[in-house]
Amino acid sequence: MYLYYHIGDYDGANWVLNYMWQAYENPARGSAPITWAVNPGLSDRIPMAFDYFYSNLSPKDTICASDSGVGYMRPQYVFQDKSLADSRTIANGGAQYVSYTKKYFDRFDIDAVSFIIGYMSPQVYAMYNQIAPVGSFHYDRAKPITIYKGVPYVPTKNGIGNPGENYNTSAQGMYDYLKTTMKGYNFAAFRTIRWTPAQLNTLSETFINYAKSKDPSKNYKFVNAYNFMALVKQSGQATIMN
Repeated sequence: MYLYYHIGDYDGANWVLNYMWQAYENPARGSAPITWAVNPGLSDRIPMAFDYFYSNLSPKDTICASDSGVGYMRPQYVFQDKSLADSRTIANGGAQYVSYTKKYFDRFDIDAVSFIIGYMSPQVYAMYNQIAPVGSFHYDRAKPITIYKGVPYVPTKNGIGNPGENYNTSAQGMYDYLKTTMKGYNFAAFRTIRWTPAQLNTLSETFINYAKSKDPSKNYKFVNAYNFMALVKQSGQATIMN
């Protein structure tokens, strides 16, 4: 099974300059694949942080976008959608959001999103196909793993516990998610908040040991966002939407 950690939530300047900086300086960085999920729009406010992160990537570090891409927003509200109680009443804003977002994605060669907030709809899928053609993770767990017009979309377990607080409990929660929400898939994604590389290494080891004790026949591998999405496309397990 292939597993992915969302590494965040680096959606504000204070969190990037404090929590992401601390995690990035952790001595264990570079020992395992990590995709750092950060809001690229913050590069206008703290360009020096982005310069440092990109200049000091290890061979196992990659970067993608977080928090719906640019800005902390629920993309379903960009569109008029009568299924929502508080639906948008003004004209659809999808084209404007794509135009605004792409300049930041192009600046950093980003084409994946680690964290889409809220409800996924065909309009939201279509918008993110233009922004993040490699694929995106989201929190609409009612949706299966989906490939929409060639682009993968994967639901994520929203939280695994506080950083380093109880590895056994976190590992058991991850395993339960595999056996329930992700039953029948060889893929699962987990949202972490402020976990350091060293803590994630310990969690991964704890999880694999626990999972192996439950089912020795299964193997587990943690991969970065880009490899994860490529594997989803090759797997034949996704629901296809064209």
